Amino acid sequence: NGETEEWSLINNSSTDVPLAWYVLSDTNSTNLVASRNANIISIKGIFNGAAVDTEYTVDDEPWIQAIDHSIPPDLLENNHYQEFWHIQINTLGIIKLAMENRGTENILLDGVSTLTDKVQIRTINDTWSATFWFGYSDKKIRKYIGNFGPGTVEMTYLITQ
Repeated sequence: NGETEEWSLINNSSTDVPLAWYVLSDTNSTNLVASRNANIISIKGIFNGAAVDTEYTVDDEPWIQAIDHSIPPDLLENNHYQEFWHIQINTLGIIKLAMENRGTENILLDGVSTLTDKVQIRTINDTWSATFWFGYSDKKIRKYIGNFGPGTVEMTYLITQ
């Protein structure tokens, strides 16, 4: 149908922290870029057909946009806690979240026991949380349990490859 829905993340190769986040959607008339310079996160472009030029002042905590692509390398050390900034794609608002490694856990994927790091992500005020399991050796997301915010249905995703 010719519709385009895509996003991409440009990370700092040494820290794996985002430098820029690009979103393109013909369906939602969206074409925007978000970037961070020191303690300013800026969002510019078109969002749902309307012009956007917004800046947010944030503290020194990292900006993590796609948890399955930009998790800090040291986070998966047991019991590591990290607060971070995140742009909400549905509103372009910014929110501070927290993630904590809950240790290792074996989960079944295609009938095979797989060792994973279990990570909980939540809002600072505990109004929302989700749990992610990352492959212990490759650090790729393997399982997710959560919802898309208060009042929405909880879902489970298993990623086998």
